[in-house]
Amino acid sequence: GIEFELPMENARVEAYKGAGQVYFGTGLKDRFIHGSQVIVQYDQQPKLWTTTFLYLAGFRFNETWSVFGMFGPRTELGGRVTDRRTEWLSNVTLFADVTNRL
Repeated sequence: GIEFELPMENARVEAYKGAGQVYFGTGLKDRFIHGSQVIVQYDQQPKLWTTTFLYLAGFRFNETWSVFGMFGPRTELGGRVTDRRTEWLSNVTLFADVTNRL
């Protein structure tokens, strides 16, 4: 899928952000799923491009419990920032499906 966002603050557009995701497939009898996401953002102040490349993976243990993780680099490009850098992002979240009503 593809998405586009306009992050705002005080009724002013602060940045332009676009992202795309690709799905690689499933495994382990459809209990595992994975893919990737690319995010490109242009911040107006400072004038700076940021790119993020993420690997996404999820696993369902049973009907109640599942885990989802994302990992990858975020890099600043262009602009007038003197200390450009690449940082590594990681996030793992454990989920519990506790009701069928939602």
